[in-house]
Amino acid sequence: MGGCVSLDLSCDQTLKQTCNCLFGDGNYIHMVKAYLDALETTMQELRERRDYLLTRASIQEDRRLERLAQVEGWLSRVASIDSQFGFGATFSDRFFGFGFFGQPYLR
Repeated sequence: MGGCVSLDLSCDQTLKQTCNCLFGDGNYIHMVKAYLDALETTMQELRERRDYLLTRASIQEDRRLERLAQVEGWLSRVASIDSQFGFGATFSDRFFGFGFFGQPYLR
């Protein structure tokens, strides 16, 4: 006739969040490869726009017109981004080559 204490803990929500972080959409480590691929695509589009703008500016300069400060500023920002982060065709390969993440874990 002793007093029994019953303790009921529900771990469903905690377990669900933990599994989502480790294996689901919440796991940003598993999404890094997709993010890097999207980033490389965006950088390639930025380079293409830069090249187009340089071509147009060159045509206008041949007509003795001066390059606008706004155009010069945009081109310098693009050059800064491109050189600062060193995006290239093998950016994700270099990123994974540093040993932060192994390729087998992302496939």
